[in-house]
Amino acid sequence: MPKCSVIIPNFNHSQYLEQRINSILTQTFDDYEIIILDDASSDNSRTIIEKYRNQPRITEIIYNSENTKNPFLQWKKGIEKAKGKWIWIAESDDYANTDFLKTAFEAVNKFPDIGFFYSDSLYDTNSGHGYRYRNSAAFKNDFFKTQKWSEDYYISGKEEFNFCLKFICTIINTSSTVIRKEQLLKVTDNITNFRYYGDWYAFANIAFYSSIYYSSKPLNICRMHHHNFLAGTNSIEGKKEYFQILNCFVNFKFVTNKNTLIAFFTREFIGFGLFHDGIKHGYNIFRSYFSINKLLTIKVLIFLIWQKLTFKKRRIIY
Repeated sequence: MPKCSVIIPNFNHSQYLEQRINSILTQTFDDYEIIILDDASSDNSRTIIEKYRNQPRITEIIYNSENTKNPFLQWKKGIEKAKGKWIWIAESDDYANTDFLKTAFEAVNKFPDIGFFYSDSLYDTNSGHGYRYRNSAAFKNDFFKTQKWSEDYYISGKEEFNFCLKFICTIINTSSTVIRKEQLLKVTDNITNFRYYGDWYAFANIAFYSSIYYSSKPLNICRMHHHNFLAGTNSIEGKKEYFQILNCFVNFKFVTNKNTLIAFFTREFIGFGLFHDGIKHGYNIFRSYFSINKLLTIKVLIFLIWQKLTFKKRRIIY
């Protein structure tokens, strides 16, 4: 039985697939299997995948006949197929340093209570998508006014959550993580209720029950391009998912400074502008919130009015 199951969920990333798969096959850690899940790609992904059909590390290749329009359904399928105790969801448009798994399992062996390992990520902007940071550590250090992500650390998940993970998903790229399967199985049913931000929900919930190890080595390379799944985020649906996450977070027993968190989400993720978005759009957004949590919606509306009156502006996060 392999120690790690590497899941490659793919949709129309044929131009990146070979580099993705090869960056896994050349890992210096060798106790793993590969599961490839193609979500009804319309490009030549199948041709690329079939080149690896007889590669002994590839234990499953599954083609969907119809696109799910939800990456977390593919996560769930891969996790349920996985034989390993640890999961690496290696997104098909990213690639990795050859020591990624080696570094991850050195951390796992040293700190057996961790729920997930993650590393710094470099941003590959060669596809023409400009970005002002070279790596994820630089962005997070700047955003939180710290040097936290400049060095390795081991930390309680609850402490990590209250410092940063409740405000933004500081695990910016899922490909940078190796996650304990036992913990992932606890959240797989719920993450399929999300289309865009199920990863944030998953990492926050896993943080309840475990510790986290971070490597400051940039072992993951995240490709920045205009065809990223989140580039097509629907405004109302995306804001509704952010509200679902906020609703989850404010109900955590150990969360601190709930009003600060609600105000932050209102300003950065779930508010709207009367002139930019329009009254009808704002009404539809708040109606979707109301269906989830009426009291929280009222609190958000109060914070939104206060922020408009005091000219509080949102920050550019991603």
